[in-house]
Amino acid sequence: MSVNDNGIVDTLKECPENGFRMLMMKYQEPVYWHIRRLVVSHDDAQDASQETL
Repeated sequence: MSVNDNGIVDTLKECPENGFRMLMMKYQEPVYWHIRRLVVSHDDAQDASQETL
């Protein structure tokens, strides 16, 4: 199921917990891989992506 950003924003306004869950499902992996290219280490990339989100 692909959710657009407007749908995520609407859900964040109505139910922040569900909206954040949707945000994480959509962006957690892309954020991780972007950071991973910068820091190389898996553990560092995982820590940085968790701090980012």
